[in-house]
Amino acid sequence: MALDRLKRGRGPVMVKTVAGTVLVVLSSSVYSMMKIQQRGIEDGASVNPTDQVLMAKHLLEATLMGEFFFNFFVMGC
Repeated sequence: MALDRLKRGRGPVMVKTVAGTVLVVLSSSVYSMMKIQQRGIEDGASVNPTDQVLMAKHLLEATLMGEFFFNFFVMGC
């Protein structure tokens, strides 16, 4: 019972902390995609295969985190 009383009221703080962390990782992923895209524009050459793989990875991460936020706001939390 003491542990239950100690943890009471920390749910919203935990949700905000997780949402903040996901937002920071999402913005980092979007920033990395923008850097890869700018590097491709500046070079004027075809995109490096390594950059293509990194871009796909960042795009997948951003999509999943965006879906998380969409579901978070639709559920009304």
